[in-house]
Amino acid sequence: MTPGSTTPPPSDIDFAPLGHIAPNTGARTIDIVQFAVSIWKPLVIGMGGGLLLGLLAYLYLGPSYEASTRILVSEKSGVSSRQTGTNLVGDRGEHVTLIRSDAIVHRALTDHGLIKLPAFEGSPDPVDDVIDGLRISRTAGRENSKDNVFDISFTHPDPETTREVVAAIIKAYRDFLDERQMQGASDITVHSETRAQELREQIKRLEQEHFKWRDSVPPIFRQTPVVTANGGMMVLPNRREQELDQVSKLLQDNFLSQQDTEAKLRTLRTMLAENRKRDEIEFWIMHSLSTGSGERGGGGGASLLSGPPAKANIDGQLMTARMLESRLLNIAGPDHDDVRKIRREIETILSFYRQHGLTPPKLDALPGDARGSSLTAASNVDLPVMYERTLENQLEYYRNQEIALNTQLSAAEERAKQAALLELEDTRRKDEIQELKKEYAGLINDINAFKQSKDSEGFTVTPIAQIRVATSMKRMIKLVGAGSVFGLCLVFGLAYFREWYDSTVRTPDELRRVFGVPLLGAVPSSKPGPHDRQLEASTGVAASVHYYHRPGSRDAEAYRSVRTTLFSATKDSGDKVIQISSPEPGDGKTTTACNLAVAIAQSGKKVLLIDADLRRPTVDYLLGLRGDLGLSEVLRHEVEWEHAVQPSRIDGLNVITSGQCPSNPAELLSLAGLSQLLRHARTDYDYILVDSPPILAVSDPCIISPHVDGMLLVVRMRKNKRAAITRTREMLETHGVPVYGVLANDIDLEVNGYGSGTYSEYYQPSVTPEPAISYDRQPDWQTNYR
Repeated sequence: MTPGSTTPPPSDIDFAPLGHIAPNTGARTIDIVQFAVSIWKPLVIGMGGGLLLGLLAYLYLGPSYEASTRILVSEKSGVSSRQTGTNLVGDRGEHVTLIRSDAIVHRALTDHGLIKLPAFEGSPDPVDDVIDGLRISRTAGRENSKDNVFDISFTHPDPETTREVVAAIIKAYRDFLDERQMQGASDITVHSETRAQELREQIKRLEQEHFKWRDSVPPIFRQTPVVTANGGMMVLPNRREQELDQVSKLLQDNFLSQQDTEAKLRTLRTMLAENRKRDEIEFWIMHSLSTGSGERGGGGGASLLSGPPAKANIDGQLMTARMLESRLLNIAGPDHDDVRKIRREIETILSFYRQHGLTPPKLDALPGDARGSSLTAASNVDLPVMYERTLENQLEYYRNQEIALNTQLSAAEERAKQAALLELEDTRRKDEIQELKKEYAGLINDINAFKQSKDSEGFTVTPIAQIRVATSMKRMIKLVGAGSVFGLCLVFGLAYFREWYDSTVRTPDELRRVFGVPLLGAVPSSKPGPHDRQLEASTGVAASVHYYHRPGSRDAEAYRSVRTTLFSATKDSGDKVIQISSPEPGDGKTTTACNLAVAIAQSGKKVLLIDADLRRPTVDYLLGLRGDLGLSEVLRHEVEWEHAVQPSRIDGLNVITSGQCPSNPAELLSLAGLSQLLRHARTDYDYILVDSPPILAVSDPCIISPHVDGMLLVVRMRKNKRAAITRTREMLETHGVPVYGVLANDIDLEVNGYGSGTYSEYYQPSVTPEPAISYDRQPDWQTNYR
């Protein structure tokens, strides 16, 4: 850590047992467990006082009596637990709640004469009085069991009243169960019959609406399920779906025929454009006619009539057959089998014309017709042109057919969609009616079953023990317990309130949070010992300088920890001059400075302790030195600083006391003499500790701080308030005073969690205190400063 800011170091430095602890910001908290342990004696006294108060209250109010009995609540065997819904589980069962309810208690008061008892005549709320003393618990029975045993008890100062209340409660509950059984049966019957009538009317209305709806819509062709050969079910498409499939198939066939015709027409035109040989073109035409189907413009190899084509298609087929006939006559002659076959095809087409009253096209120019044109005339027929014309006619027909089929497809799709919607609506209506019929049938069955079993429904209440009255200890336990708890809580609350509103800093953790700098150490509280005066008289050193008198004690170890932390903090920076101060007087800064100086000197370092508290100097008293010559004389240039140095009884520790107290200490400290003194002392000493006045009391610490390397702040626990520590921090920040850390002085080891005796074997002092070093021994170098 580099002094110059109050910012905590980036990581904690752990030194056992008390070391450099990083600050932890946050709100003040109180450890409840430790706080309760610290005030255990007042808590015991408070609890005892409350217990005595409870006994006095019991003697004043007198004893109470308790009447108790046991009843058996049995479910009748004719009704299942599912119908009654009275499954009980422990003290939370339905019977327990009902017996202690206002309805049952009010019935017992009015119907069974409890209201006339003297204990309840003048009560503003007798129901609440009975419920307050009534206790119900289930002692036997399990979930879903038909038999349950309950204990009923009532507590009251009058023994006869307790007996009457218990008897009346049992009678009232029995009457309630009987009445509920009758009322429940009636309600269930009426409700069920009403619901059945509603269902009948609703079913009738929905069926009528369904019939009217079927009359207002087109016929619905449902899908027909059939049984397949392997026993499975298969649903056949309805009429509208079949119609849609047929139109789609016709459209697909038309498309294929159109593609075939276009392909042939392109091929023919390409051959004509390329001026192919006429024989080659005619051969291709004949091959195309012989391999094509009648439905797609072919003229041979298949039947020309596969269905009822339109007249344009029949005309094309007739022309194709005539051309094929002409070509075959040219090549094979009239007696060839192919010629006879194609002529039979032509006759079939002509018969179709006659049967349907159609007029065939005029084909006089074609050879080989029925009139017997000569074979030579057939050679004048332009077969490619005629075939091209035939293909064009067929293509035009297919295109017109496509338009017509698309129109039919749209209409078929619309009819299929409408049919599907109608079928869904019809199914929904039928399902709704079927569900209502199912509910109606189940309701009728329940009504018939309930009428047969209603006489065996409900519960029976049977007392199985006598009503016994005995003195109750509950009142004494309540009063004594309440008094003890009240006394305990009262003492704890007052102590906690006092602790919470105590504004002093009480723990090192709280000090670290408030000041915001590292905690260099914690010095435990110490009490005057029986040998203190003897020590001071024999050595001249005050007993509070624990490191000198008891170097093995816990107090000395605390200062040793602070010494170790300071060595670590100043190792890299080379700081030597350390100012020691506190927020207010009485915090123990001078005692800390003396102990810390002795601890550093014991480590082999040369230390100079300067008492710069020119208003209330005490270093000379604590170390047994003369106080008439010191810092004041050095600052007034009455003596050289070397001559103001006094050797102490500790090897390596020299002291400059405050000297005569001046009338103007602040002005005297502002002189250049202090800076010169510290500058010269740096060359001769390893560490220089400057004990300065409290920060909030005077301005002297802020005058001294520019001449030192850093400050160590001492705060006494349970003395300094948080506001004072906050003002101290703000003042140091304002003047830019570098702070190494704070030292928590006078801490309570048990309250602050350091344990009691955990490490005591390490700190046990000897019966006779032993000084750190004999005061008769003086180093040779000290004679130079006498």
